[in-house]
Amino acid sequence: MAAAVIGNIIGSALPAMRAQAESLMTTVCVIERDSGLTEFDEVTNQQVTVWDTVYEGRCRLYTPGRNQPQVIVAGQQQVASNQYFGSLPFGSVGIAERDRLTVTESENPAQVGKSFTITTVHSSSQAVAHRFIAVDDQG
Repeated sequence: MAAAVIGNIIGSALPAMRAQAESLMTTVCVIERDSGLTEFDEVTNQQVTVWDTVYEGRCRLYTPGRNQPQVIVAGQQQVASNQYFGSLPFGSVGIAERDRLTVTESENPAQVGKSFTITTVHSSSQAVAHRFIAVDDQG
């Protein structure tokens, strides 16, 4: 009997593993990218950034076992920022660092309307989901 090659075993299991990962994605989010353009907002009387939607659909956000604010330096100020891990279904359109994620639906009502900035995008050749790290824009 020939020894099974682990790459073939994993490859054949990936579709089921991806379905399992997606089943955990019960939140709905919109991910947008700065278009580089601005437009005039008549309500605020200011120029505002125009955002292009790059993804809309299921996602998952969770804290990495602790929810200790991470202190980052913004300009000359130290700002506390809560870091979240996140994932999108495998095959989703690419996301990038500095994209903005907004939660539109969630089983956790405290998350609805929250926005996050994606800081790190992970890559893998045999991924079950597209993973990223984001920080809570509200701290």
